[in-house]
Amino acid sequence: MIKRFSKIVWEAVLLIAAVIVIGIVFSYASSGSNNQFKATEIFSSQIKSEETKVVYIWAIWCTVCKANESVIQTNRDIAFKYFKVPFYSIEEGDDPEGLKKYIHEKKLEGKILLADTPFMKINKVASYPTLMFINSKNEIVFRDTGIVSPIGFFLRLSLLKLLQ
Repeated sequence: MIKRFSKIVWEAVLLIAAVIVIGIVFSYASSGSNNQFKATEIFSSQIKSEETKVVYIWAIWCTVCKANESVIQTNRDIAFKYFKVPFYSIEEGDDPEGLKKYIHEKKLEGKILLADTPFMKINKVASYPTLMFINSKNEIVFRDTGIVSPIGFFLRLSLLKLLQ
């Protein structure tokens, strides 16, 4: 009985892992060759184009973004500690004063950049939160909206580094 149960659990874990990997591969395959990340003038001195990076775009009014705060902190730690990849946090920019207050109240760590409309348009950001995994050629390899689990984040960064 216990042996059969452990076999079922093991098969379920393998199935879930396979689904995640297949999803990531299809995401990479469908990203297209004309999917360049473009930093507008306000970011050109802060975001290096020749480095592998993760860009997280969010909004202070977004309830999913608020629910995502602890997960994003974990993901940012994974990027820094395990991959030595910069993690850029960019707020959508509608309310600079509200952002300052929000950062202070939530005690958010790390540098948070303020987006402008041209940045959002040229990078086709239409929903929040958006997470982009960008290679050293400045191509967006993976783009996700919503909450990305630490496991999914780790797998995407692993593949991003492998595909360099």
